[in-house]
Amino acid sequence: MARLPKVYWNLSTTKLLTMEFVEGAEVNELQSIQKLGINPHDIARLVSRTFAEMMFKHGFVHCDQHAANLLVRMLPSSKRGIFGKTSNF
Repeated sequence: MARLPKVYWNLSTTKLLTMEFVEGAEVNELQSIQKLGINPHDIARLVSRTFAEMMFKHGFVHCDQHAANLLVRMLPSSKRGIFGKTSNF
C-alpha cells in the first residue's frame, strides 16, 4: 500500500517542494526489510504494480526512482499485509 508524504505548500515554491519526513527502510536495504518481517518478493511485486499503474492507468510515471524515494515500512495496523489485506496475495 503506497503512502505519499504530506506536501507543505506554504513552505514550497515553483522551484522547491517541501514534504514531510517519513521513516522507513530504503527499498534496497534487504536486511532492514527482513527485520520488519516483510518478504522482499512482496516488495518487488508492490513496486512493479505501482509503476505499472502509474504508466498504464494514469499515463505518467515517477522517474526519480532511487532507493531513498522508495521507502518500506509497516502499515499502521500490523494485522494487515503490505497489500492492505490480512494476507499477502
